[in-house]
Amino acid sequence: MSIGFFQLLIVILVILLVFGKMPHIISDIAKGFKSLRDSLDMEEKKNRDTNVSGIGNDIKKIKDK
Repeated sequence: MSIGFFQLLIVILVILLVFGKMPHIISDIAKGFKSLRDSLDMEEKKNRDTNVSGIGNDIKKIKDK
C-alpha cells in the first residue's frame, strides 16, 4: 500500500496551512489568473478593433467605386 497523489496533496496543503503560507499562495494564484484574464481581454479587444477597422476600410472601398 503506497501513498497516492491525492493523499500527498492533502498532507502538503495541511502543512502549508499550519505554517501560514496558504493565504500568500492563494493570493499569488489569484493574481496570476487575473493577469492572464487581463492579457486575454486585451488581445481580444485588439483583434476586435482590427476587425472593425478592416470592415470600415472595406466599406470605404465599396463607396469609392
